[in-house]
Amino acid sequence: MDCRMALRGSDKKMSLYFRNSTNSTIQVAIFYHASRCGFVFVGQTGILSTWYRLAPGQTREVVTGNVGDRTIYYYAESVSRNLVWSGSFPIHVPNYNFSGCWIWNINGDLCNNCRRVGFKTLNIQRGFVNFTVNLITNSAQRKTKLKNVRMVLPTKRVKRKSKLNDRKKLPRSQ
Repeated sequence: MDCRMALRGSDKKMSLYFRNSTNSTIQVAIFYHASRCGFVFVGQTGILSTWYRLAPGQTREVVTGNVGDRTIYYYAESVSRNLVWSGSFPIHVPNYNFSGCWIWNINGDLCNNCRRVGFKTLNIQRGFVNFTVNLITNSAQRKTKLKNVRMVLPTKRVKRKSKLNDRKKLPRSQ
């Protein structure tokens, strides 16, 4: 067997990946604690990275390095915001692309052009160097035997009303 062929499957970097298995474009924000960001009295700091865009079928690396034995928080939504993957860890996030140190419980008044969203907690077990979060839309897609892949259904689906239903009913003429 050619050595180059044997290495090809294992030369992937140690990282956290997100995969979009929906028919919609998805944007993802992540947050994780990092000692290099220091400590402030109003709350814990960490690395916040927003917004990774994933086209349908696309997989994207969002954290480089060994991700085993770490807690990473994420929030994902379709660009139309009708599909949302959220949790109970509230963070004010900017509505623009950002990557750097961030105070997770910053007051919304202190952050121009931000909104508060709930991040999901992802606890990655020790021993995993790579991990993939696969964003899916139905439970039939959930079947996987891989322990380093988490299949995640949306926590919220928003049905948009048609434009006809959005119009106010006019009073009937007598």
